[in-house]
Amino acid sequence: MAHHQAAEDLAKVIPLKDLKTILPQLERTIGACVSCHQAFRL
Repeated sequence: MAHHQAAEDLAKVIPLKDLKTILPQLERTIGACVSCHQAFRL
């Protein structure tokens, strides 16, 4: 569920249009996705 929370947090900061805020959150979101995909990789 970490990836869902990360995506929700990203959605909250995107309207700010501030890359210094958006990019770290985007990195956390991508990291959460990658982590999950690696854990359930066949």
